Amino acid sequence: MSDDTIPSFKEKIATPSFFACFFSSFFVCLAYFPLNPTLPLYLRNDLGMSGAEIGRIVSAYAFAALFSRPITGMLLDSFSRKKLYILFLAIFTSSFIVHHWAFTFIPLFLLRCFQGVLWGGITAGGSAIITDVVPASRRGEGLSYYGLSMPIAMGFGPIIGMAIFSLYSFTAVWVEAIVLSFIAVICAFFITTKRTPKHAPKTNKTSIKDKLFFKPGVPIVLTMLFLAFPQGIAISYAAMYGQQIGMETPAWFYVSIAFGGICSRLFIGKNLDKGYLRYLVTMALSLLVISYVMLSLIPQAWCYICTGIGIGIGFGMMMPSMLTMLMNLAKPEQRGAASSTLFTAMDLGFGLGILIGGALIDITGLNKIFLIAAAVDLVAIVVFLTISYRAYQRLILQKLSTIKEE
Repeated sequence: MSDDTIPSFKEKIATPSFFACFFSSFFVCLAYFPLNPTLPLYLRNDLGMSGAEIGRIVSAYAFAALFSRPITGMLLDSFSRKKLYILFLAIFTSSFIVHHWAFTFIPLFLLRCFQGVLWGGITAGGSAIITDVVPASRRGEGLSYYGLSMPIAMGFGPIIGMAIFSLYSFTAVWVEAIVLSFIAVICAFFITTKRTPKHAPKTNKTSIKDKLFFKPGVPIVLTMLFLAFPQGIAISYAAMYGQQIGMETPAWFYVSIAFGGICSRLFIGKNLDKGYLRYLVTMALSLLVISYVMLSLIPQAWCYICTGIGIGIGFGMMMPSMLTMLMNLAKPEQRGAASSTLFTAMDLGFGLGILIGGALIDITGLNKIFLIAAAVDLVAIVVFLTISYRAYQRLILQKLSTIKEE
């Protein structure tokens, strides 16, 4: 039976391997997200770095992940995914120890680049492995539940990091990162799946270029590129905007995003598997447009929190939708490349959103950049309906016809 043949019975999602994947992702994300609010404070207050230096060090992580993903995707399709995933996690855990000796710009910049490369492998590896673990008939639902690990960590991570940083020091933050990353490594050892290839099939004559990028997924990830741009603006500059409108604790915006992301993943998976993909994506992008417009035009605390929830729901619906589309198209030996292609587009969109959004703040003001974010999400709706979804339908039909011929 083909890997993607839908069986006549309902297979289980909640297996030991699923939980091992979930908690491995959760703990490594919980190790990473506390660094987002604390690292800039450490660089400025403890090391006395300039804003430009801080920006380069912080953004190095995302751009390093961007450039590493095609290579890590190829490796994940060529060797044992589980072993590579554990290796990435183990080196990532060890890398935090280097913080003890990194006190100047160059060592910290190189360290962040190195960690970004590893993060690219970890996120792509986790997405590929979970697709091997969940049954094909419930793929959308399984990927949605797995995706809960990131918004939960995104909501609690910054709060935990700020609390540790305030009570102790940045040293305590990266010690916490070491401990949680190590737990993620332990969890990864309990992943078992017969679908994970130990190496690429001998009959596979796929070119290096096709192993680096999942070419059929390019029209689909085009939507992700436009989706991630506004998200990069929101994640990076919403806290500054919160302070501007008088929010005492802007961190609640990130908690509200996480809450929205959790809520969205509790219902979207089953509906994806029922075939409501186009409606769900259109609804998610429309909600993002409305949320960014409200955030820009209504500078009130209640709106600040509510729009955070709306952004969390919208983006939370989009991630499993995009990943499900790619994994439905990819063969088992292509899932590493498919996953890395999606995250490459996301990293590029995030990075451009951070850089361009930062440049526009001095020109337009903080509130106007969220109107720009809304406009970009409007473009994303057009791109999805006219390019991404049509390409997906055509490729799915081709795949189904190939399966029937076999």
